[in-house]
Amino acid sequence: MDWQIRLMRIDDLTAIANVECTALHISKDKARNPAFLKTALINNPKGCFVGIAGGCVVGYVITLITGKVGWIASIEVAFSQGGNGLKLALLNEAITFLNKNAAITSIQLPNESKRFIQKCIELGFQLVEPQVILYNKIANLVKIPDKNIVSVMETNDIFNVTGFMNSAVENNIAEIVNLMADNISVGKLLLETVSRRINDNSNFVFISFGYVLRNLTAEPLKAILNLAAKKVDQSNADKLFIALNGFYRNELQTLIKSGWTIAKTTHRLIYHKSLPTYKKCLAEPVVDLSQWSL
Repeated sequence: MDWQIRLMRIDDLTAIANVECTALHISKDKARNPAFLKTALINNPKGCFVGIAGGCVVGYVITLITGKVGWIASIEVAFSQGGNGLKLALLNEAITFLNKNAAITSIQLPNESKRFIQKCIELGFQLVEPQVILYNKIANLVKIPDKNIVSVMETNDIFNVTGFMNSAVENNIAEIVNLMADNISVGKLLLETVSRRINDNSNFVFISFGYVLRNLTAEPLKAILNLAAKKVDQSNADKLFIALNGFYRNELQTLIKSGWTIAKTTHRLIYHKSLPTYKKCLAEPVVDLSQWSL
C-alpha cells in the first residue's frame, strides 16, 4: 500500500477538483466550482477524507450529514490510482464515519456506475427508490397563476437540510425560496445561483436541497416550484431542474402531467442497518427535494 488517508483540508480543494477531472476525463477548465467543495467541507470537516500518495492528493471522499441523513456526496480517485484499493478504502472510511454519526447512511450513483453500485451492495447497501431528475422551462412555470396554500401547522424539515442551506447562502452559491401559508412556512428550497463547474455556461438552474408540505393534490409542491421559477425569471437561465425520489409517485405523476420532463434517473442506496429509519422519514407528510449528491 503506497497511499495514506487523512482528513481533508481547505488547501486540498484545488487538488481535489483536479483529481475529479482526471477520474472523469474532463478538462481542468471545467473543474468543479471550489465554492461548492468548500461549503461541503465546512459543514462536515470530520467526515471528508483524502488519499495521499507521493505527497500529493490522489483521491477523496466527501460526506455530508443533514439531520438523520448521512450521505456520501462525492468520491473519486485519480486515473493513475485505479485498481490499487484506494477508492475502496475511502469508501469504507466514509461508511464507518457515517454509521457512527448518522442514523441513515446513503449514497446515490448514476446508472453508468454499475461496478461501483455492485461493490456498494457487496458492502451492505441496498437499492431503494430511484432518484428522478426532472426539468421544466421557466417561461412555462412563470405563466402559472399563484394559488393559496392552506396549512394549519408549520412543515417540519425532517432531513434537517436548513443548516446546509444557510451555509450555501453564506458562501454566495445559492438563495433560499420560502413558501408561506398564512404566515406559516410550509416549504423551503435551495436555489443554486452559480454553476457547479467553472467556465460553465449552462442555461439552467438546479434546486439542490429542499422540502415542502405533502398532500394529495401536490399543490404545495407545484406552488414552491413556480415560486422558484419566478425567482430566476430575470436571469439567463431557461430551465429549472429538480430531483424527486421515486417514492413520491403521486407527485411525479402530477408534475409530468403538468409539463415537467424526466432528464435522467440515478440509483439511491441505503446501508442495510439504516433502512427502518429511512422508511420512517419517508412516511412523514413532507416531500423531500434534496439531491443527496454534490
